[in-house]
Amino acid sequence: MTTYTGNSRQPIVDGYLERAPWWEGQVIGKSGNFPMPSYPNSVKHIEFETVLGLAANIKKGLEKEFPASSSAELKKLLRSLHYFTGIISATDAQYEDLQKNDPLIAQKIKEQIDSLNYKFDQDSEDWAVGYSTTWANDPDYSEFWIPWFDAVAGASSSISNPGDMNIKVTTVGGTTGTEGTILPMETVLTSSTTNQTIDFVNQTFGPIIRAFSALTDTRNGRRMVDSANKYQTTARFTFLGAAALLDELENTHPYDGEKVHFDKSIADQMRAKRIELVPCEEFTSSLAEDGTCQFGFVADFPRNFKKGISDPVTFEAWKELPAINSKWVRKMWTRWTTISMPYFDGTYYRKAFFHGSFTYKNDAE
Repeated sequence: MTTYTGNSRQPIVDGYLERAPWWEGQVIGKSGNFPMPSYPNSVKHIEFETVLGLAANIKKGLEKEFPASSSAELKKLLRSLHYFTGIISATDAQYEDLQKNDPLIAQKIKEQIDSLNYKFDQDSEDWAVGYSTTWANDPDYSEFWIPWFDAVAGASSSISNPGDMNIKVTTVGGTTGTEGTILPMETVLTSSTTNQTIDFVNQTFGPIIRAFSALTDTRNGRRMVDSANKYQTTARFTFLGAAALLDELENTHPYDGEKVHFDKSIADQMRAKRIELVPCEEFTSSLAEDGTCQFGFVADFPRNFKKGISDPVTFEAWKELPAINSKWVRKMWTRWTTISMPYFDGTYYRKAFFHGSFTYKNDAE
């Protein structure tokens, strides 16, 4: 089979392939990574205990190796190891022109790579985040693929699919959350001082951070957030919200009850509390009068939410599909899975994720 191995155009196209920004999505780029063994194509699922042991980095037991399976609770749990595959293609005539160093065809190939990169980025982000219910409608859906932010109710949670932290959070108004359901934080952000909650950042996110910081796994003592001591958290937090909402947080100023602080924004106050703002369109927001702004909140993202890459992104050589008019294709693929680190609270397993909302009042309307 003819390829363009000796083609002077190859360094341009292949170099772009190698530098394509895989795994750099807005949300998925914040996650941690752990190495997965490379499995044969026939292996579609792996035991969750193997994933958990690799993701936690430390395995405790009588044997040195990470387990195939030992715990009766974990033996029945499987995770799917999913292929993400894409193809770039050229007609027979285009491929011939590619051998002749035609810059126009090289540019068309690059455009296909751009499109493939965007689709890969979007699909991997949707499948990893998995907050909205629509991800399960994907034709490639598997019950053994568990996304990070699946909003599972407490009684339905498991070590493989832990529930959220909502029931651990009580708002400043005294309302305690329910697993799997957005909790309104009873705070108000506004474009003026008329209705804005005084000390909005602490009133909204303080209860969530305290809940994260207080949780310790009752079975192994593992803390949900890292801390230098029990009085001070050293965790980094992530705020997930619609892009328009993040822009508003950057341009709305805090109000202390007496004056507006124009020297800083609400976003500046959030960053001072080690909260990073990351756009995620799976959370909706309304910046109209009395609009509801949803958000997700994560503790120690790289430590608590990870992806295991069994096979790195691979580009195969060009292959010819013979026909009356031949077609040339080049396949891109990778195989990976996700894990949310589980923490047992004595009743259910929890993950370092909270989903809530606050009210936005546009007093100018």
